[in-house]
Amino acid sequence: MNTFVNAISFSKVINAGEIATVVTLADEIWNAHYVPIIGQSQVKYMLRTFQSKEAINKQINESFTYFIVNKDNFPVAYFAITELDDSKKVQISKIYVKQSAQKKGIGLSIIKFIETYCLRLGAAEIWLTVNINNKQAIKFYQKVGFKKMHCLVQDIGNGFVMDDYLMSKSSLH
Repeated sequence: MNTFVNAISFSKVINAGEIATVVTLADEIWNAHYVPIIGQSQVKYMLRTFQSKEAINKQINESFTYFIVNKDNFPVAYFAITELDDSKKVQISKIYVKQSAQKKGIGLSIIKFIETYCLRLGAAEIWLTVNINNKQAIKFYQKVGFKKMHCLVQDIGNGFVMDDYLMSKSSLH
């Protein structure tokens, strides 16, 4: 399924080649963006634990839908959402854009795509978590209508924690 929005295409991740593309994007994006925020050791651990081929395949088989975002036929971002839950909420589990593609409208296109997709599912609200020190992402999410709900600290194993804000948006367009 390819969908085009402002010359940007969104393709659902369904095969091993597409999962490999997500793994490559994750490695580049996470190492460029998150090392200053959480350190190299935690980035390596999180990539291995949550963004490996095996982990992504397991997530897809459980309840996650991954998408690759292409600009001019080159992968520049990826995101994942969970299935609609009983409370009519959908989680944006991942949304990552290459540094070279940031501040070019791609993030906004992704949010609009997710909102439309979630409305078709019957969702009343979308939510996500974001590292409390990821100032750039927090500012973006607030700009597109997300509100900080509360802090959330989760033990992710190996002595690491995710220290996040839970953010939510209930007015989908």
